[in-house]
Amino acid sequence: MAKTGLLPPIERLFDLLSYNPDTGEIRWIAKPHPKAHAIVIGAISGSQNDRGYVVITIDKKPYNAHRIAWKMHHKEEPPEFIDHKDGIQWNLKIDNLRPATQSQNNANRRVMGNSKSGIKGIRQIFKGQYSAWMASVTIKGRKIAKTFPNDDLGKTAAIAWRNEMAKKEHGEYFKESK
Repeated sequence: MAKTGLLPPIERLFDLLSYNPDTGEIRWIAKPHPKAHAIVIGAISGSQNDRGYVVITIDKKPYNAHRIAWKMHHKEEPPEFIDHKDGIQWNLKIDNLRPATQSQNNANRRVMGNSKSGIKGIRQIFKGQYSAWMASVTIKGRKIAKTFPNDDLGKTAAIAWRNEMAKKEHGEYFKESK
């Protein structure tokens, strides 16, 4: 797993890499050590991990590329959480990166892959003969939920309620359920 702590010193980053904030490309301008045969000078650095983030290995330590991009552009250590506005983890354009709290970062996440409804914050519940749509949103660390009838109108109402509550709480970090 890539490091989220301190990155290499800024001088080390600029000795090895170039960052274009408009394209988000981070390219190798030098090899981190003489035996780094796989590194091609001028090539885009890093590779995508299983979570979709680009990881760059420097001095045998993996680092998240969005954190490197932040440090190279702002010339300071990145905040603990960096949000990708468009939700695309490999988009390293500086305009796509913004500081966030953990709550804000979570608010801008995609629907989880194991979601049965396929809609963020919405699920169907079944208890005996009772079934309903349940909408939920986390507000100030507490999950708030509301149930709706198990029909198309109920599903639409659940989505609308969840979107309204999430937008109030998370503002620009809000990701709409559809």
